[in-house]
Amino acid sequence: LFPESNNYFDKEIEKGKSYEYFIRSHGVNGSVSELSSGVAAEPKITPPPPPARISAAASEKGILLKWDKPADDNIAKFFIYRYRRGKKQKKIAEASFDGKNEYLDTSAKKGELYFYYMTSVNKQNAESRAGREVGAIIK
Repeated sequence: LFPESNNYFDKEIEKGKSYEYFIRSHGVNGSVSELSSGVAAEPKITPPPPPARISAAASEKGILLKWDKPADDNIAKFFIYRYRRGKKQKKIAEASFDGKNEYLDTSAKKGELYFYYMTSVNKQNAESRAGREVGAIIK
């Protein structure tokens, strides 16, 4: 830390882990203090927002999902869930945050109506709430 700072923000924390922090000061004359007493912390990780403006469009190759590039630069990946009415939802894909912002579901069957929703996962592995649901059918 710089002499004019009196705080530290740890960006490398992981969900579910506990941390202990200590302080040692270094004087301008080269002196070094003893370590302070430790301070324990178990951070709360705030989940990211879900993907915005998700859309689904049917094609001959499958159902193409698209979404907006996230404003949060702490997003690591997206989970894509699919279900049919009356059936249990299932995570069908994990899309990396590579700037493509689309996924083609090639396992969708012709004539079936599918519903999708997505979640964002940040670099601390916290998952967002479900985003807006969209649906499509391959005719």
